[in-house]
Amino acid sequence: MNPYRKRVWQQFETLLEPSLSIETALDFGGGDGWFARQMQSHLQPKELVAIDIKKREQTWHDIQ
Repeated sequence: MNPYRKRVWQQFETLLEPSLSIETALDFGGGDGWFARQMQSHLQPKELVAIDIKKREQTWHDIQ
């Protein structure tokens, strides 16, 4: 994990930690899906949608 992703993920996780249960999540501007993968594995929302305008060949998570 590069320093940027680590820093952003730590801030994101701190903001969402009090929520305990997340029903749905949207990763807008999902890029390669790395943050969507982190959300799926750590926060375990019932539904997660990651979208981006640019399709990439290799992604960490399905991007629409």
